[in-house]
Amino acid sequence: MWLSFLGLFVFAFTASLFLTPFIGILANKLRIVDVPGGRHLHDRVVPKLGGVAIFLSFILVVLVTHRPTLTEWTVLGVGLIFLLIGVLDDAYRITPWSKLLGQLAAAIVLVMGGLEITTVANPFTGSTIPPLVSLGTFSALITVLWIVGLANTVNLSDGVDGLVSGVTCISAIILALLSIKTDNYPAAQMAVIFTGAVAAFLVYNFHPAKIFLGDSGTMFIGYFLAALGFLGGAKLATALLVLGVPILDGGFTIVYRLLNGKPVYIGDRNHLHFRLLKQGLSPVQVCFIFYGLSCFFGVLALFISGRQKLWALGLLFVIFLIGWISLYYLDRRRK
Repeated sequence: MWLSFLGLFVFAFTASLFLTPFIGILANKLRIVDVPGGRHLHDRVVPKLGGVAIFLSFILVVLVTHRPTLTEWTVLGVGLIFLLIGVLDDAYRITPWSKLLGQLAAAIVLVMGGLEITTVANPFTGSTIPPLVSLGTFSALITVLWIVGLANTVNLSDGVDGLVSGVTCISAIILALLSIKTDNYPAAQMAVIFTGAVAAFLVYNFHPAKIFLGDSGTMFIGYFLAALGFLGGAKLATALLVLGVPILDGGFTIVYRLLNGKPVYIGDRNHLHFRLLKQGLSPVQVCFIFYGLSCFFGVLALFISGRQKLWALGLLFVIFLIGWISLYYLDRRRK
């Protein structure tokens, strides 16, 4: 079993390692690039569309290695919609409301395809709270919010070379192990293939980045992590713990912008990673801080259950809160 998973990882890694440079060349030719200036940290033109390389590598390996079920076809099809919305934004800078409407429509298609969060476990007793499906639209609403919310928080967290792609690799590995733990091997295979495709992209995306994810990458990655969360049978608390780092980073930034009367969709340098950079840390050091948090709480999710997950979620929230407030005041004093 483990050899088959290793083979899937190597196949996806090789495909992505080969395809990514060609997608970078294509992005340069089409002038779908990030230019220096503003809140960008790089000092040269860098191609985007990294999400296209990840998606093509992922879909290639999935189609070659096994026959997707109807459910998996639905997940892949909706993933393509998220990818295309991101490509349009990378190329033409579509309005935030257009992006949001497209994401909502894609998430609704997923729900109509039969994928939705129907149960929530009681973290204090371990029992299942009465099925959400009996509440009709409430179940669909939670699923749509989960999908669209994670796609956008991952998008907001993309500010340092290799940060999002590295955290994504760690999260996908943990979700794969959780799927194996519950004998959900099809979901585990999807997660392993996805990990291999993103890991190879990280080779080119790590500081100094030769190619960026772009909105095409962050939207697809955020969507697929959200889909893996319930496709693999992970409980909501477990999924929140595994994906807590990008969720909290994006969430804190959204709250800060709202409290300061700023539009949520306009980027700034108030993310935790930007504040760490302002204190003199290098992009590589910032990445490894985020990787460490993701590894620690991801591994924790594999071995704890029930109310312990709530305590772990609380600990992660407190770490982020203390770090964010401390860095905010250090930044104010420095100014």
